Amino acid sequence: MNRRIQREIEEKEGLLKDLENTVDLKIVQLAHHKQVLVNIKDYGLQYFGSNQPVFTDLTFSISQGERIACSQSDDARTSLYMG
Repeated sequence: MNRRIQREIEEKEGLLKDLENTVDLKIVQLAHHKQVLVNIKDYGLQYFGSNQPVFTDLTFSISQGERIACSQSDDARTSLYMG
């Protein structure tokens, strides 16, 4: 019985040894079966009740491995980065 208890204590001590060590995190890009992931053509946006669209004729595509960033030109400080 004492041998079993000692073995269980040693197993639990082995679990505690790595608590103080940190592991570096890596972001790895996943492969997708399609080369083009997003394809937008002639897109526009207009708020309900507005007479003027926010934008029109937006066309772009995003392929594997590409990174995009969207930002606003005024002082709203709104931006989006997808990478």
